[in-house]
Amino acid sequence: FSLEISANRVTGSKLIAQAREGIISKLKASATPAELARKFRCIVKYIRDTIKKYNKIGNNTSRPRSRQPPKLTRREKRTLLQQV
Repeated sequence: FSLEISANRVTGSKLIAQAREGIISKLKASATPAELARKFRCIVKYIRDTIKKYNKIGNNTSRPRSRQPPKLTRREKRTLLQQV
């Protein structure tokens, strides 16, 4: 894997699946987090977080985020706007 993590990545955004797979495969080939950070051109925290998630869950898939449902549906919002 020679996938590079973009420097334009927004803080808190997810790593792409290919990058996570590359990190885990290189880790299994006995690479250190510091070596992986240099290889993927990112900070060590991203590597450690990926490893931690992999060890906890057992895979690299992104899970859906929980959030509060919207108060109004799109239809209700449109109706309100039409009334105003």
